[in-house]
Amino acid sequence: MTIPLLRSLVVLGILSVATSALAADKTIDLGAGRAVIFDLTATLKMQTAENPEGIDGKTIKIVARNGSNAECNVTVLVDSEKRFADRDMLKDLLTLSASSMVDQSVEGKVVAREFKTPHGSGFSATFTDKNLVGQPGVAGDYKSATFVILSLPDQIGVIATILADDPQGPEFKAMMALLRSLGVRTASSVI
Repeated sequence: MTIPLLRSLVVLGILSVATSALAADKTIDLGAGRAVIFDLTATLKMQTAENPEGIDGKTIKIVARNGSNAECNVTVLVDSEKRFADRDMLKDLLTLSASSMVDQSVEGKVVAREFKTPHGSGFSATFTDKNLVGQPGVAGDYKSATFVILSLPDQIGVIATILADDPQGPEFKAMMALLRSLGVRTASSVI
């Protein structure tokens, strides 16, 4: 084999590996010509999940492929009442959703932070379980919980919770990136 051909094969092999590590577009179909799209990196995988009680939407569960103790539950819904369009109501929804975490958290209160994405905006709050600080990790028992409430175009609302042992770890960061990638595709936006 000649050197130029060998180099070409090596470059093609490197490009194939690099391409497989890129994010794959995934879709949550909401019907009526609307869908939410997002980037799912090679480090994460999507599973089906049950909707939270009383919420009419579509829920998915995202977990780390490496089996680490982290998961993200994402519920997407059509906001026909436009509750997610009002910033104050969005913040109130976050406070209400996260209130059950306050007493057992290090933070002791809901600290709502603005959560901006290229396609929408909302709020997030992170809680650290005061009983698990300094303890070894246990599968299914998470040291932190981050709640995200997000408003997307076309009356789409998102409620998400990231459960993880390390809110600075690579799995948590990949899940936050997934939430920031959420966008809306409508029948009119398809060419």
